[in-house]
Amino acid sequence: MGWPSEFNWRGTRDYSTLCALRSALAVRKQVGDEQWREYNDGLCKEVGQYYQQDRWPGSLMPGNNTYYSMVNVGPVPCNVDGGGGAGGCYSYTVGALSDHLFYEKGFSVTIYELEQGIFLRLSCQVYNYFEEYIALADTIAVFAESH
Repeated sequence: MGWPSEFNWRGTRDYSTLCALRSALAVRKQVGDEQWREYNDGLCKEVGQYYQQDRWPGSLMPGNNTYYSMVNVGPVPCNVDGGGGAGGCYSYTVGALSDHLFYEKGFSVTIYELEQGIFLRLSCQVYNYFEEYIALADTIAVFAESH
């Protein structure tokens, strides 16, 4: 694991984001911390509700303080009974799903497997739109059906 794994945990495999840090901080200062946080937190709450109510009932929700603009959702619905990961619920591995989303579909999302199933840690940022999270759920559903 080591140092490169730190980037994956934060939701990106792309180290080049560090090159834009100075510009990102300048934009944040121009927009203002409060507006920045309000957008991120509002988007994250909307995304969490969508996954919990419309896509994956029982999904985990963020706490009252969504300062970090993240929401953990899951478990991803099972696609098989027996075999596979997370107690025989999936016919694919977390690595296969992660690679498909990143390399083939352009989604950079942290995916992890717990005893209860596969979960996603979604980050909500000013450059994200609600429709992207719908597309992510649709992409995962298509992947699960084809594996």
